[in-house]
Amino acid sequence: MNLRLYTNDEFERASLLAERAIELNPNLSLAWTVLGWAILWLGEPDRARTAFDRAIRLNPLDKPALVQILPGYIVVCFISGLHEERLAWANRLLALDPTNLTGLLAALDVAQLQGRSADKAGLLAHMRATYPDLRACDIRQIFMRYRKPEHRVKFDEFMSRLGIPE
Repeated sequence: MNLRLYTNDEFERASLLAERAIELNPNLSLAWTVLGWAILWLGEPDRARTAFDRAIRLNPLDKPALVQILPGYIVVCFISGLHEERLAWANRLLALDPTNLTGLLAALDVAQLQGRSADKAGLLAHMRATYPDLRACDIRQIFMRYRKPEHRVKFDEFMSRLGIPE
């Protein structure tokens, strides 16, 4: 399976190749993970959740795999407006990798949405210590892969809440 298709935003082709890999071997966790991410960016969070569920069932204890799968759940919950669940996934991810940017951004955003200013301040301090040169443009470059306009709008609202300098 060519992972460059996924990293080059060729999500349609990546999803087709992942589906073909799954036909050949339905127990291939990586194929389910790639499928989840590809269809998530294409705007199908429910199908993506199903793919991530399958990937995590196939590989529940593999830390490197979980660090790839758990951010997918965070993005699914972001798109779906499930903030409490998004925070739970972020906390699980941060327990595995305390520097994971997806987990930190999700926890920061939920703290902002819930008005927990002390938590937000602590998360911002941790992010600045971990990523001292991080700018909003960096976050956009990493995460702005949404194809659906309504998901792009949600992302723009998210970015305005973060308070990270341009």
